Amino acid sequence: MESWKTVTEESEVSFDIAISIQYDLRIKRTERHFNLHTGLLPEFGGQDIIYHTLRLGKREQGLTFHKMEKALDEGGIICKGTYPVFPGDSTTDVYERMLRIAPGFLFSCMCVLVGMKSEDLPRLSVETPKRYRRHRDIDPSDEDAYRKVPLELRASFGSISEVGLLPGRS
Repeated sequence: MESWKTVTEESEVSFDIAISIQYDLRIKRTERHFNLHTGLLPEFGGQDIIYHTLRLGKREQGLTFHKMEKALDEGGIICKGTYPVFPGDSTTDVYERMLRIAPGFLFSCMCVLVGMKSEDLPRLSVETPKRYRRHRDIDPSDEDAYRKVPLELRASFGSISEVGLLPGRS
């Protein structure tokens, strides 16, 4: 995380809330920011969640929608949703399953958030997560396969910039 770029200025675009989804920049001002984390918190904080899910032989993974705080993945949990992980699944299989439930899950989370009062946010469940660190918590025997994961995912799904989801990119 030390190598992450840091967002140093607030965007000039006005907004009621901001939602982070697999964003690779560090967000400093988190007052009205929420995160769709691609793992079940607090058990799977940090990064490379699918790799660790498969390595640990877990049969379930999920998404967590939470209020962002200065410490990564530590904000109050608003919603969790799970999906199955089958024996023999690849990283691509699990990632695709996660992508299939993410839009509906996020919509449901927004419905819950709209129904909350601002005084409810400090009352949410908060637990310090186990944080997996990118490129650091990898079993040495998995090193080669681990390095291929981004290439496999990009080949199957493209990248955010390739599908035109980042501002200023075609």
